[in-house]
Formats: sequence, C-alpha cells, structure tokens
Amino acid sequence: MSSGNKILVDCVRHYCYCRERKYCPFDDLNDFGYVVKVKENAPELLRRGLARCPVDVIATGDYQAAEKKFEVSRRMLEVCLELGFPVSVLERSPLVLRDLDLLKEINQRAPSVIFFSMISAPDSPTYERVRQMDLRPGSAHSQS
Repeated sequence: MSSGNKILVDCVRHYCYCRERKYCPFDDLNDFGYVVKVKENAPELLRRGLARCPVDVIATGDYQAAEKKFEVSRRMLEVCLELGFPVSVLERSPLVLRDLDLLKEINQRAPSVIFFSMISAPDSPTYERVRQMDLRPGSAHSQS
C-alpha cells in the first residue's frame, strides 16, 4: 500500500464518516445518520499527512448535514488547493455546490473531477420513497 493510500484509509478511520461496522464510533449503526462527531482539526491532520506524500488524487465525498455549520470538508479542500493535490469528489448532496469556487481553483492547478451520485430518478418506482428519505429534517438535502 502506498503512503497516499494509507492516508486515505486513515482518513476514513479517523477523520471522516463511515458506515462500516468496524469503523463506526456508535453502538447502534442507525445513529450514523443522526449523531455526528465532528473532527474539527481534520484539515490540520490532512495537511500534516499530505506534506509527507507525493502529489496524487485525493478522493472525498459524503457531505453531512453538519457540514453546513462546521465546513470541515471545505477547509480540507482548501488544504488540497494549497498543497496542489487534485481531488475526486463523489457526492449526492447539493452542499458540494457551495464549494464550487474552491473546486474550480483546484482544477486549474491539477485536473479534478466531481461525480454526482443519484439513487433515483423521477420516473423510478422508488422515487417518492427516496425523496422522502432525502427530505428528513437535518439531512444534507433538507432545507432545515
């Protein structure tokens, strides 16, 4: 495993959010969508980790509703911009659009990409059920 891959694995384990049981900090996996532990120093940890790595693509995503308030993902993107790391973002939350200015700047320095994940479309039989999930109070997609 390259040092870049280790940083990403460590990021999943310690800095970001993960639904996998062995990395979940909660006794009840259902708490994942409702209980958020914010690692506010994640950008500083990322900066220290990336300073030791050759420039390579940073993969990220999963903007949580708490991102509206804490802006941890935005600050981590700022680190990628400062250090010249390209990014690959897989996201379904419209919050990613808030960071479009940074993503454009990153892309000017190093080719980057944003992928949008869609789990349903208006003509899908599951559309209404999925739409209701996304409109839960506190979700990254809701207006609350």
